[in-house]
Amino acid sequence: MNLIIDVGNTRIKAGVFDGDELIEVHTEKLNTIDVLIEKIAPGRDWSAAIASVSVELSKVNFLSDLKSVLHVNHKTPLPIESNYETPESLGIDRICGVVAANIKFPNQNCLVIDIGTCITYDVIDDQGYYQGGGISPGFEMRLKAMNHFTQRLPLVNPTSEFPSLGQSTEGSLLFGAGRGMAAEINGIINTFKADYQGLKVILTGGGSANFEPHLENPIFAAPNLILKGLNNILLHNQGLHA
Repeated sequence: MNLIIDVGNTRIKAGVFDGDELIEVHTEKLNTIDVLIEKIAPGRDWSAAIASVSVELSKVNFLSDLKSVLHVNHKTPLPIESNYETPESLGIDRICGVVAANIKFPNQNCLVIDIGTCITYDVIDDQGYYQGGGISPGFEMRLKAMNHFTQRLPLVNPTSEFPSLGQSTEGSLLFGAGRGMAAEINGIINTFKADYQGLKVILTGGGSANFEPHLENPIFAAPNLILKGLNNILLHNQGLHA
């Protein structure tokens, strides 16, 4: 059994895999990682892979109790190739996404869109080469920025729906941030479709469900894509040392 842990900017997502089959998923707040893992795998002789963009891994107490732990970073062997020019600064979640996409859709061009604190766009081509992508502000970040960088615009909390037309200041902010973000995503999909034949679009991340209805292009929704990619990386490294 493999324990897979994805530590993001605001939350932790953990999955239990039997080989390549995901059998459990747990999501908790960022500051409860030890409690989460003790609940899932107390005293179990499991292997684990962990990727973190926010928590210092040496401070996580449970790691020493597991059979083996793979700390995924830019030096970890991958089941794909990469043309990224600065791998040391590349978010591990972005790599996990394209690894999972490449296994789900082998020999096909794929665009992974991860909607979270930020939106990330990542392309892996039909030869299994990660080509790069882009990063832009997420929904909540856009709303906070308009409040922070102006004198009179209020801070508006993100909602699961946004208006088709803003008829108040709050509604206008939600319209601009939400509809603007949807238009951005649709535009970027169309840009990559022109460059990559038969492009598969995979949508993931905590904010993906709110935006899926507003996307014009056919997409494949994969809420656990990052966990699956991280498990694929662990399986690849286990095979290298078998």
